[in-house]
Amino acid sequence: MNKKHYILACCLLLLSYIASAQTAAVNFYTITKNAFVDYYQKVGKQEKLYLITDKPYYSAGENIYFSAFLIHPTLFTPAIESSFLYVELISADGRLITRLKVLSDKGRFSNVMPLSTKLDAGRYTLRAYTRWMSNFDKEFLFRKEIEIGNYIDDAIQTHVSYSTNSDKSVVARITFRNSLGRPIANQDMEYTLNLRGKSKAYMSRSNEKGVVTIKFRPSNTLSDCLRVRITANSRILERTFQLPSFSNDFAVQFLPEGGNLIAGMPQIVAFKAIGTDGKSVEVEGYISDNNGNVLCDIKSRHKGMGVFLMTAQADKRYTATITSEKGLTRTFNLPNALVSGCSIQVKHSTGNSILMKVATTPDLPITRLAAVIQTRGVVEAVIEDVSRLKRISLSKMMSGIALISIVDKESKHIVAERLVFVDNQNFATAEITADKSHFSPREKVSLNFRFRNSDGRPTSGKFVVSVTDSEAVQLDPASENIFSYLLLSSDLRGHIEKPAEYFNKENTNRKEYLDLIMLTNGWRRYDLGKILKGDHLKIQHPVEKEQRITGQVMGIIGKARKPSIAIFQKNGRMHGIFPLNATNRFRITGIDSPDTIQYNIQALNRKGNTRTVVIKVDPETYPSTNIPLNRPNFKEYKPSVTEAMLIGAKEKYYTEGGMRVIDIDAVVVTASRENQYSYATAIDSFNSLSGDLTRYASVYDALQRFRQLEIVGVDVRVRKRVKIANNFIEDTDQEITETEEEIPGDEERIPGVLVNGTPADIGVLDMYAMDNITRLAYVEAKDAVGLSANSRFGVIILEVRDVNRTTSTGNRSIANVLVAGYCKPAEFYAPSYDTPSTSNKKDLRTTIAWNPDLRSGKEGMATMSFWTADRRNDYNVVIEGITDEGELCRATYRLIAKQ
Repeated sequence: MNKKHYILACCLLLLSYIASAQTAAVNFYTITKNAFVDYYQKVGKQEKLYLITDKPYYSAGENIYFSAFLIHPTLFTPAIESSFLYVELISADGRLITRLKVLSDKGRFSNVMPLSTKLDAGRYTLRAYTRWMSNFDKEFLFRKEIEIGNYIDDAIQTHVSYSTNSDKSVVARITFRNSLGRPIANQDMEYTLNLRGKSKAYMSRSNEKGVVTIKFRPSNTLSDCLRVRITANSRILERTFQLPSFSNDFAVQFLPEGGNLIAGMPQIVAFKAIGTDGKSVEVEGYISDNNGNVLCDIKSRHKGMGVFLMTAQADKRYTATITSEKGLTRTFNLPNALVSGCSIQVKHSTGNSILMKVATTPDLPITRLAAVIQTRGVVEAVIEDVSRLKRISLSKMMSGIALISIVDKESKHIVAERLVFVDNQNFATAEITADKSHFSPREKVSLNFRFRNSDGRPTSGKFVVSVTDSEAVQLDPASENIFSYLLLSSDLRGHIEKPAEYFNKENTNRKEYLDLIMLTNGWRRYDLGKILKGDHLKIQHPVEKEQRITGQVMGIIGKARKPSIAIFQKNGRMHGIFPLNATNRFRITGIDSPDTIQYNIQALNRKGNTRTVVIKVDPETYPSTNIPLNRPNFKEYKPSVTEAMLIGAKEKYYTEGGMRVIDIDAVVVTASRENQYSYATAIDSFNSLSGDLTRYASVYDALQRFRQLEIVGVDVRVRKRVKIANNFIEDTDQEITETEEEIPGDEERIPGVLVNGTPADIGVLDMYAMDNITRLAYVEAKDAVGLSANSRFGVIILEVRDVNRTTSTGNRSIANVLVAGYCKPAEFYAPSYDTPSTSNKKDLRTTIAWNPDLRSGKEGMATMSFWTADRRNDYNVVIEGITDEGELCRATYRLIAKQ
């Protein structure tokens, strides 16, 4: 072969290799892209939700005004497929307080949630979701912690303080005072301690200072609480105190970069220290092996997070000896080093780029691996050759969390992963001006807004504006906002402390700290491994475009042949007779209404009569509310609700004609004629609760009125037979004594449940807010025979008005279904002082103005106006929203009061 031919052959070989490599790269990119297309076709697009409230905390008796953006996670454009949003208030121990159903306005949801004056002061979770969202990981449902104070329910005032003893026991001191602030002395009281999932009842008596002392040994169970019941001043008071954390203990997680610790490879290992109160703990210490050799010293860099470099050996075990900032020392094991695997190292570099290096053990050929980079469910890049150091530009990627996955192209297994935050600052801006530099009480103020996109051009969009009293409502600039939630928190598992800090341009270390977040938190909104393998999620809940009733007609024995259904309203109006298809399933739509309407659905056989057919209506289900909050440390916790706000809310409540809070015990009522369920006569002679049951915070709160039941978080059990001690020793609590022997195997003691006459599982109690319950009763076992198959420990009976809930008729071919309507539109009320009739009323608003739907046109301009209140305090203006181009926007402004 001559020289020319040799050179030509080499060139052809090189071109063939390049073409082959490019084809392989394109092929794997195509495989990945097609896998995502298949995922979206078979599963559907996810939804992301951000909900804005008028204030960060509230007083009982107030309204929570809220407005939500439902968007597609990719482009942040409105998601208009779902028509209904569910908004829930959940107690710290996981009990449902309120659930609202809100109608969509093209991806926007705005309404109001009234707060009962009976609510216990404490921390609550505000949760929001659509039916479609409930198909996916419940971690991605919107959640926001809010605090609620209560100065309105003041006939009996309580204050609890705690101290710890050297034997690790805790002493709680509860002070009872009347509305005049005087001690409620020498008064009998009953209290229940719920610890470690178990409940015990006690009796005690207040001393001459109105103080009751309770001693116990605490646990770290999130549902631990103390409930007290006292009768004084002609009323019954019941209070629930979520027990705080009494421990300074902490735990440390060690997370090797890439996911696994690989023997023989230098690796970054991140760590995160969390206390028993769920907050970060600053720590320092050292890493040592099983021979006692110290490898390195470590120290947290930010909010308990830090990193260190180590090269692990397969035959050694490693431990970390860590000391917290409070002087507590603990030892933790590091993950064992694997002899086979892959590691990935990522470093931020110049020019808005990162450097990526991939290494493997000899048994895993690096040529089998590719890197897939995705953000917001979009494949940004596929890198076929990962054998060399790669520089990856982030400048054209969407802002948010990017997931780099190292994939085995043959098995589709993910062998290493790394999160990277893309911070391109492509946000819209809002310039806020007022028509006056200072304002006086009861003066009209106009605000003008000018919106520009990230390129500086005027932009249109939808926004939410809140104006609040700066003394009563003190804003935390580091708390969650639209940037931190939609770009960070909503895609991560676990709690991010003060997330807005990472988007503050004045924080010079924010990029370093953001990378610590990326190293120490998990992300699984889109699981690439399952997507590549076609292992798709099974959808349980279709997109809820309209209210509907679904179910099936069956035969008494076997399948019903050619059945149909007849649909009536309670007023007798007939909608028609409809034959069913081969599945014998039905789906009734066209019933959207803000009103609760009862439908009677009659199953018919092929001959048009009701013999041999049974109708079954699908019940509504909701995500579990068992999401208890972390317990704050008893020494460090300070309520965020300001005294000024609570005093003002109380005065405002009574100024506007609010009724004094009155408690009544369980009373005997007879069944109403309107809903004569099959068990009605059985409970006529038993204690039950009816009427306006919203005076109880939750169904679990109401069940506490029945002394036969003990409630621990969301667990309901029947007490062992007890009697209350009548003789008291001064300063000594008397445990309620048992009068019956424990029956082996009866530890659970779970009562049966009937909902509108239909047997149900005890877990159904989570589904009902008090405004949906019309009657609640407990029937003891000896009187419950025949009411339910599960009546060995008595029966809890609920009469409810809720969507798709059937009531028992005694005829299995007929279902009576109550379809609960959605919330009617609600507007924020603010006085207008150009009307003389309002001039003599006190104006004690803490939310001065609320506009849940401010819109700007193409010119980028918008305006709003409002009247100021009576107090001479400055006002905080906060605006958040999303432009029509999908850019996030947030701005604040301070209105200054004339003094």
